[in-house]
Amino acid sequence: MRFVVFFVVAVQAILSVTCASGGQWSIPLAGNAFRVDAAAPSRDGIRRDGSVQLADAADRTAVFFRVDRPAAVQLSIRGRGVDGPGGLVVRAGEQAFPVAFESPELTTKPAGELAVAQAGYVRVELATPPQDGAGTVDVRELVVEVADKEIVVDFVKNNEGNMYYWGRRGPSCHLSYQMPTEQPLQYAYSEITVPVGLDAQDSYFMANRFAQGYFGMQVNSPTERRVLFSVWSPFSTDNPREIPEDQRIVKLAAGPGVHVGEFGNEGSGGQSYLVYPWEAGRTYRFLTEVEPDPDTPG
Repeated sequence: MRFVVFFVVAVQAILSVTCASGGQWSIPLAGNAFRVDAAAPSRDGIRRDGSVQLADAADRTAVFFRVDRPAAVQLSIRGRGVDGPGGLVVRAGEQAFPVAFESPELTTKPAGELAVAQAGYVRVELATPPQDGAGTVDVRELVVEVADKEIVVDFVKNNEGNMYYWGRRGPSCHLSYQMPTEQPLQYAYSEITVPVGLDAQDSYFMANRFAQGYFGMQVNSPTERRVLFSVWSPFSTDNPREIPEDQRIVKLAAGPGVHVGEFGNEGSGGQSYLVYPWEAGRTYRFLTEVEPDPDTPG
């Protein structure tokens, strides 16, 4: 295939969860927690060992899990005091539970019982008490216990397949369609209108996805947005430097202002994008042309 990029990574976010029924679950912060109002918003706050450390009142972390029905949920925190005794305030809904850690050894401390009124995601916020002199608390897991044996609890279970990364990027919603097989196709066309208010940072809106790549637009930061187009190499690797020369994605042409490079860590291939201030509420049209390479057999 030859691809000519005129308007041209983004990320294909796939949420991998565990679904368990009844009992107790240990929800790792590494795959299910997000910093809240952080002083350095570009950092996710997750340490290499999967923990989150909270040291002062400015440190706040939100943990999420989902239940499939109303339930009484017992919350506990698995953590430790890093440099002496430390405390947390665990907030969920209108309730706040104090939790104290006196030891540098990992222990599980009960927080309190939360009444979840309906099915859906539950948000639990961890913060340090608003007081001076509180020690640093290292938190590893939110422990959830429910007596109802029929309940189903969903969350990112482990890091197999780098799922902590994909899970924390958020769930994906995909629309699929059946490609006609009785005629050759040269173009794919689609339109996207992002509703006002739904263009959150790090969102990616896919227009023309195909087996070898994707095309769409992304919110990269509070001040930057991109239109992007990427193509996977047929060689399976997460490191673009490992791709053999004859299986690399090669730039044939690019429009003005288009950056062309490589990507990895989700397969590897060729990446291109245009920094472009697209707006929510406006309709954007996408056209992809596919032309067989006459020098490639089949």
